[in-house]
Amino acid sequence: MTNKHSIIAIGTTLIYFGVAWFFPWKLFQINSTISISYLWDILFCVVVGGTFSVPLKGSNLNGMVVRILAITALGCLSLFVLNYSGVEVPFKFLEHPIIQLLILAPIVEEFVFRYALLGLYLQRIKSKNVGLLASSVLFSISHLPGMWHLPQEFAAFVYIQLGYTFCMGWIIGKARIRTGGVLEPIILHFIFNLLFYVAVIKGII
Repeated sequence: MTNKHSIIAIGTTLIYFGVAWFFPWKLFQINSTISISYLWDILFCVVVGGTFSVPLKGSNLNGMVVRILAITALGCLSLFVLNYSGVEVPFKFLEHPIIQLLILAPIVEEFVFRYALLGLYLQRIKSKNVGLLASSVLFSISHLPGMWHLPQEFAAFVYIQLGYTFCMGWIIGKARIRTGGVLEPIILHFIFNLLFYVAVIKGII
């Protein structure tokens, strides 16, 4: 990886998190639990994809069954840990859980972290393992603002979430690398979130 390429990769990442975390979104937030910052996510993907010509191939879904089993196992394990530990989970307080958990999160987050960021790392860094690790860590810490935006009773949940989102990012990142597209990553993310949605409406967590 050349210095120029590393600067582009790191700089783009810092710009994304700088705006996502420190822009005063609350000043523009309407009375809804759907964050206005999704607009930044969409703009970021469009700009990064267009500026750096990040490739987006048609998805080759070979091996998808194995990854579905892996993401399902991770989801069930995560729910078991949350249920066993008895921590408070914020998802039950979402205004539109179907829209937020099953539509927006799988689509928008996969375009940000697997298309834009992981795609940029694979293009600029070349090392698949480094790109996969970096995108998985970043996907995990992207959930860190819950520590200061959510009430204190959700702190334990955020710690657990940081762990399972890293594993989730790794599995889905492997799908992005193997297929070259984001269709399978979106499907895997949807399946994981669907498990949480069912657990919430059934009162499991």
